[in-house]
Amino acid sequence: MGDTSGMAKKGAEKGGGFEVFDHTADIGLSVYGSSLVETFENAARGMFHIMAPSASVFPREVKEFTLRADTREELLVAWLSELIYLFDAESFMPGVIKITQLEENSHGPVLRARVSGEPLDQKRHNPETEIKAVTYHRLELMQDEQNNNWTAQIIFDV
Repeated sequence: MGDTSGMAKKGAEKGGGFEVFDHTADIGLSVYGSSLVETFENAARGMFHIMAPSASVFPREVKEFTLRADTREELLVAWLSELIYLFDAESFMPGVIKITQLEENSHGPVLRARVSGEPLDQKRHNPETEIKAVTYHRLELMQDEQNNNWTAQIIFDV
C-alpha cells in the first residue's frame, strides 16, 4: 500500500475484504482479496459500504455488463464508476455483486459482471455518503508474489 500518512482509519469497516480510511476531503478504501476477482468484488462492496452502510437490498432486478480497459487499474476504476453510474443515474441499489469473468486478452483486461439489486429507496437504503467519482489519485493494484493475494487502494471524490 502507498503512503497513508495523515489518514485516520475507521476500524469498524475492517473485516469484509476492505478497510475505509479518511483522506483529506475525500474517502479512501484499502481492499484485499485472494484473487483479482475477489479484490474487485470487495472494492465494490467497500464502496457501497461507504455510500449506504446500513442498506438491506433485495435482489429484484439484475444488471449485466461488460467492461474493457487498457490496464487492470483502469478496469478497476471503470468497474467502480459503472456501479456509481447505476446508483446515481439509474437509481439502482446493488445488493449482490458478482464478477462472472475477468480475463486478459490481446486488447487488455475484460470484466463481465452480474449485479442484483433493486430501485433505490431513500428511506430504506438510507444513503449517507455521496461518492462523486473514483479517482486515479494514489490508485494502486498489486499482487503479492509470496502468497498471490491482491491488494488495492482507491480514493473516492466525495
